Amino acid sequence: MQKKYIVDTNILMTAPDIVTALEDNDVYISTTVIEELDNHKNDNGERGYNTREVIRKIREANKDLKGNYREGINLPAGGRVFIFNSSNISTACMEEDFKNKLSVFEDDKKADNQILFDAYCLKEANPNIPVILITNDTIMQIKADIIGLSVQDYKNNQVEVKDFYTGIKEIEGISISKIKALKEHKPIPAKDISNELFPNEFVIINTEYEKILTWVKGEDLVFIETNHGRKYPFGITPRKTCQKLAFEALLAPAEEIPLVILKGPAGTGKTFIALAAGLDGVYDEREGSYDKLLITRTNCLSDEELGFLPGDLDDKMTPLLRPFFDNLESLVRSKGESREMAKTFVEDLFESGTIEMESVAYMRGRSLANTYLIVDEAQNTTPNQILEIITRAGKGTKIVLLGDPDQIDNPKLNKRNNGLVFASEKMKGSNLTAQLEFSHDDAVRSALAIDAARRLTIK
Repeated sequence: MQKKYIVDTNILMTAPDIVTALEDNDVYISTTVIEELDNHKNDNGERGYNTREVIRKIREANKDLKGNYREGINLPAGGRVFIFNSSNISTACMEEDFKNKLSVFEDDKKADNQILFDAYCLKEANPNIPVILITNDTIMQIKADIIGLSVQDYKNNQVEVKDFYTGIKEIEGISISKIKALKEHKPIPAKDISNELFPNEFVIINTEYEKILTWVKGEDLVFIETNHGRKYPFGITPRKTCQKLAFEALLAPAEEIPLVILKGPAGTGKTFIALAAGLDGVYDEREGSYDKLLITRTNCLSDEELGFLPGDLDDKMTPLLRPFFDNLESLVRSKGESREMAKTFVEDLFESGTIEMESVAYMRGRSLANTYLIVDEAQNTTPNQILEIITRAGKGTKIVLLGDPDQIDNPKLNKRNNGLVFASEKMKGSNLTAQLEFSHDDAVRSALAIDAARRLTIK
C-alpha cells in the first residue's frame, strides 16, 4: 500500500537523498521544515551543503514551476512531494480544546511540536492510509509515540547487522604441516583454513603452545613476524596483540592498504600507534613516503559552535586536538628527548606544515595526494561525511579512521548510523581496507584506568 511519509528536518539535513529515495510513496514536508531549511541554507560544512542539496532536489521536482506543491509534485519513482501544514489539511485539528489534549504541544511555538502537530493532522485526515513520521530525533520519536503517530528511523544510512565486523578471527585445529609452512614464510591458501575469511582479515591460530599471527593477503594466508628483534617506529614495542596487528596495516604501503579502520575503547593505543606509523611514513625517504600528516576530527560541539570559539581555525581546533599533542610529545620523548625539547619539536612539526589539522566540516572539496590522514573520533561523523573524506584520497594517500562506537557525542547519531560503523561494514571484504576492533583487554593505560574502564562502562 502506498504510504505517506512526513520527513523531519534532521533527516533532510543528513540524508538529502530521501526526497527521491522513498520509491512510489508520497513525501510530505511541513512548512515549518521549509523555514528551518531556509535558516540553515548558508551554513558552512556538511549541514549547509545538505540543506542546499535538499532545496535543489525539491526545486528540480518542479523544474518548470508548473506544478503545485500543495497538491503534490510528481517524483521520478512515481510518488509525489507535498509542502503542507495543518491549516490546509484539517480545520478540526486546529481547535484549541483538541490541541490542549496533546500535552507534547505545551510549547506550540517550538518547531518540533509544530511538525508533530502537522503530521498528526495528516494522519487524522487519512485514516485508511499509513502515515509515518521519519526522524532520528529520539525525543521527537517519543512524542510521536505518545500521540499515536507511527514513526521510523531512516535506515538507508544505517547498518543492520547482528554482530559488527571486528577484522580478526581466532581459529584452532590447524595441522602441524600448515603451521610449519607459515613459519617458514610459505603462504598457504586461505580457503584451506576457512571459507569465511575476508580479504585483509587477521587470523590468530591458537595452538597448544602459542598464538600464531597471520593475515589474509589476496587468496593466501601469510605469517606475521613478531619476534623481539623486529623494529617498530620510534622504538615502540607493541604490548598487545591488537597493536602488533594494527602496525601491520598502518605500515603497509598506501597503494596496498589505503584505508585502515581501528575501532575500540580509549586507552588501547589506537591514536598513539597511528601517529607513530604516520610520522614514520613522513620521514621515510623511500619511494611511497608521505608528504605530510593531516589530522581531522569532528568537534564535540556543533559546527556553528566551533565558529563562535575565539581565534582562527587552528586556535579553534587546538583544544579538540590536545590528545594528539600529548601523544606526539610522548613519541618524541621515547627517543630520549626532554619534555621541553619534545614540545618544541612538535610545535615545529605544525609550523613547518609537516603536520596539519583540519575540521571535518572543512574537508569538502580537498584533494589529498601523498598524505597520511588520521580521522579521529570517527564515530561522530555521518555516513555522508565519511564518504566525503574517503573520496578525497588521491594517489599515495592513506586514511586511518579511529573511534569508539560506544562513545558517540553527536546527538543525531547512534551505534548503527554513524560514519565509523557505516564505513566498517560497507568496506568489509574490500581488498583495499584493513580493520581491527580493540577491546578493554587491549588497554595499555594504568591499572586504575583499565579497572575503571571495565567497572564503570555502562552496558
